Amino acid sequence: MITINKVLKEALNLFNISSENKDSRELILLELELMLAYLLKIQRYQVIIDKERILSEKQKNEFFEMVNKRLIGMPFQYILNSKEFMGLEFYVDERVLIPRNDTENLVEYLVNYFFGKEISFIDIGTGSGAISISLLKYLEKSYGMTIDISSDAIEVAKINAKRIGVFDRLTFIENDVLKGISNDVKVDLIVSNPPYIPKADINSLQIEVRDYEPMNALDGGEDGLDFYREIINSSYRFLKEDGVLAFEVGYNQAEDVKNIIDNSKLYKDVIFIKDLSGFDRCVIAKKASNKI
Repeated sequence: MITINKVLKEALNLFNISSENKDSRELILLELELMLAYLLKIQRYQVIIDKERILSEKQKNEFFEMVNKRLIGMPFQYILNSKEFMGLEFYVDERVLIPRNDTENLVEYLVNYFFGKEISFIDIGTGSGAISISLLKYLEKSYGMTIDISSDAIEVAKINAKRIGVFDRLTFIENDVLKGISNDVKVDLIVSNPPYIPKADINSLQIEVRDYEPMNALDGGEDGLDFYREIINSSYRFLKEDGVLAFEVGYNQAEDVKNIIDNSKLYKDVIFIKDLSGFDRCVIAKKASNKI
């Protein structure tokens, strides 16, 4: 008989993880349990408590098709077409970057900062729409514009905006950075998690990232700072007085981005927000007055 317990053990053995490497084994087992739950349309806890449940040959084959994709490096989130972010379930596929948990720090800060207010914002490089859609979900009186140069990314963001119920409050723009925005637009917030990997570091990324996630969402130019320079210099005229400019940055880039902001002389009150590992991963600034 083909049971849940049997296929999980068989699948786990395919990864050849040493029994001494407990953390890696537990992580892969978690992924396998979630894949099986997804396939069987049940919750993970049901997989855990019903290990003797019998599977059909078809279910076994479909499960191992998913396992084989994971074995060759496909990210788990692409296999399930799902990533939880800010308590919301986002559709993801290889057209967009997988939302990172660290990015929640940026969104949480902005939700707390603007909570209860009716704001407008622009999200540059929207990808799956994780940032803009989460902001609209938790800032219920607000409206946003979301920009991406990739038509594929815009399509994925639209899927998520419809699923999560904020589609009517979000305008989608297929363009590069702030091109395509009317000069008379003024918003309370411009936010971006732009590509920030230095070009020389791309080849050393994990296989899951390098071979599967879209390169145009990763490559930040020679030093990883190209998009910060462009956004910092072009955002000022679209912000209201005391409007906020907010970035996610690489773990070692906060000071460099702050220097670009300071040298522009367009912003004030620059602060950093740390991630759970203690790295400065978000840079926040306010528009300075009477600069242009």
